Amino acid sequence: MKDKSSHGRGASRPIPETPLERLLRTATTDVAARPEFYRCLLDSDILVPVLTGRRANDSIPAGETLAIACLLREDGVPVVPFFTSSATAFRASSNGGQCAVMRTRDLFAAKREMQFHLNPYSDYGREFLPHEVDCLLRTGTLGFTAYERIPEKEHIALARPSNSQSRMTAALSSLYARNVNVKAAYLAEVTPRKQENVPWLLIALDVVSDIERIVEETATVVQDTLNGGCTVDVMQLLPDSTDAVKAFCASVQPFYRIAQGIRLATAPPIGNA
Repeated sequence: MKDKSSHGRGASRPIPETPLERLLRTATTDVAARPEFYRCLLDSDILVPVLTGRRANDSIPAGETLAIACLLREDGVPVVPFFTSSATAFRASSNGGQCAVMRTRDLFAAKREMQFHLNPYSDYGREFLPHEVDCLLRTGTLGFTAYERIPEKEHIALARPSNSQSRMTAALSSLYARNVNVKAAYLAEVTPRKQENVPWLLIALDVVSDIERIVEETATVVQDTLNGGCTVDVMQLLPDSTDAVKAFCASVQPFYRIAQGIRLATAPPIGNA
């Protein structure tokens, strides 16, 4: 996650963070935190600068059509700014202005063909391109990993990936450690028997439940950490999974396995025995 904001409007004063701002700051460096940030962003109330012709303290009647005050990038492309708090909005326009409060999901849906910039002129922000907005509205993620079940009749060979994916597996391990439904995760390179087909990567998940959400979160992390432009599929390990997949997972160590138990501190005795 990269912030393309400008930082030339003076030093920032420390201000209390909102929960969304805390997630945004964390997600800037922690890839595993980005799925949670995107979910929170879509369902959070944000501030959008508007043009109303009303005085600054006037209330805006419900149902009134509002014109959004867009910014122009250096290349002339209009961008819709939106803000996590009044403090970040003021930082972008210290001369004042009116903002409407609305849900991010509703803003994206109303202007999904536009480009957006969260918290311009702030230390932490992010641009969203139209295809990213569309993906967020459809799936809640920015990943494009496919959820697959390999047919039994398809002839494939599985092996350890030839291209190191240590950054991706480390970020996925951090993601799965936050979800008790993920018991183990395996990474394989799939080579089809037909030479004209290109190998791809497969993430096989031993999951108790909530597979759809876990796949969506996996897709977001893979999108930002994959080394090399290859295809990545995700599948759930099931009793009827392809023999080749089950045999591979039985022969290697998973790159992630849930901790087997929690160490508890010894509590002091209560009362007399």
